[in-house]
Amino acid sequence: MLRFARALLACTVVASLPGCGDGQKPPATTSSIAVSATPETTNKPEPLTRASRRLVCEGLKQELRIDAYVTRGTPALDAFSQKVATMLGHYEAATFESSGKTSASKVKAQVIDPKTDELRARAREAGVQEQAFGEGDEQKVTLTQGFSGFVLTYGAEREVIPFWPPENGASFEFFLTTKMRELRDRADGISTRFGVVTGKKELRLSEKNSLAPDPGPGISIEGVLHEYFPSYKLEEVDLRRESPIDAGLRGLIITQPGEAYTVEELRRIDEFVLLGERSLVVYVSAVNLPRATPAMEAKLDLFGVDGLLGGYGIEMKKDMVLDFARGARLPVLAPDGSPTPLTYRAVPILGEPSRDGSQLDAAFAPFLNLHAVPFPFASTLLLHPEKQPGAKLRAVARTSSQSTSITAEALPVHPSTTWKQEGPAEPRVVAATVEGELRSAFASGPEAQRSKAPSRVLVVSSSQFLANPFARAGNGPELPPQLQMMGTHPGDPLLLAVAKPYATEHLRTILISFKSTLDWMNADAEWAELGATLAAPAP
Repeated sequence: MLRFARALLACTVVASLPGCGDGQKPPATTSSIAVSATPETTNKPEPLTRASRRLVCEGLKQELRIDAYVTRGTPALDAFSQKVATMLGHYEAATFESSGKTSASKVKAQVIDPKTDELRARAREAGVQEQAFGEGDEQKVTLTQGFSGFVLTYGAEREVIPFWPPENGASFEFFLTTKMRELRDRADGISTRFGVVTGKKELRLSEKNSLAPDPGPGISIEGVLHEYFPSYKLEEVDLRRESPIDAGLRGLIITQPGEAYTVEELRRIDEFVLLGERSLVVYVSAVNLPRATPAMEAKLDLFGVDGLLGGYGIEMKKDMVLDFARGARLPVLAPDGSPTPLTYRAVPILGEPSRDGSQLDAAFAPFLNLHAVPFPFASTLLLHPEKQPGAKLRAVARTSSQSTSITAEALPVHPSTTWKQEGPAEPRVVAATVEGELRSAFASGPEAQRSKAPSRVLVVSSSQFLANPFARAGNGPELPPQLQMMGTHPGDPLLLAVAKPYATEHLRTILISFKSTLDWMNADAEWAELGATLAAPAP
């Protein structure tokens, strides 16, 4: 299963990883298209955001090379090739002024049309994936084999974007600049530290066998992050130590607790947020399901977290959302042993805005370009913008109009459970963010303490968003290495059978969303401006 996770992550558009292409960098050839800004773009002031210009001019210690493999030959591909050339020209020509000093870009780029067998072989060797491009109308479609990918080289490090959809131009600068920063951080040994609250019997990011059924050593979110994105560091934060949270942390993450927070602990979290330029991400709902519980009996308890979130204008209800239009489709066995698809209402799968009222903001960085995101065991969020007048509060994920909720203290969530649609049906917000000058969550009125600079809070009201709920419940306890080598793997067969397709369908999405969330947490005012480009319409 570890190899499976690597395959899911490696060589994808959103999470192209180091090592995707270890071939030699192709030299300049006569097939290269010179990168230059076109007349109509050179007259535009500041074609790149400030974050991009600062990075390529001040943030890089040495040359960063971009080789763009873009096939030409159809009107659409020709237009995309010119668009890439124009954008890379902006990166090459960028300047940045700070403290009276003007710095020039350290980016060097070329666009290569792989016309020959040799160039096509070099593109594949570099890790760029050959694709079929279709162009035409209902009467006739012309298919063209070609490439649309990028290879970034900085010092001894390399980053590969195997394929970039030519029709997706709106997020190009955001994605390319983010990849440049990742590459720079890895090569220059720059790390960004995030705190993860521990000591609350919480869902730990180091848990193995909580993402997928695995008879081997298993995988964990922390392990994947350490292996593929070493510039991001996760550090434990134990609030029981009664000391301020380390101000050097870029952000703080709270996962589903198993015991209550004290008011003093929540106040220390609030003090950290009020430092300004800090992020708080909360993966919590009222639905609590401990690991290794094959019966899957859940209990509703907020463990005091609502006392913090409510102060930020995000009220969490003590319920579990059931979505009767967007529930996950799970394969289960009928009494006769045949596979039967089951719609599992307790795991809404959200994507692009739909007529049924469901909506996922796929332009919001933590969900960027993701179109089928699971929200296991979610609770309803209500937004109260009046509590944070200096900030922007918005929903970034909501279920369908066919959603209801359960408020029983204890409830079964096993795949065999049958739920009836009872009570009012309406869309339920299951993820929300508040960004700006935040008031303290524990004070009100005009004199309430405010953050020293803009901060941000994201609440994903899904208790097992960062887990495979069926693997986590169905797997037995983690075994010592000697038993793992013997192939011993206790667990519930039915839940593990369901956990396998769930992992195949959603594991990649879970990992990518978490990595994108860390990118969002790491943003400052300039990167927020860059993030705003995601909402721009495709040119």
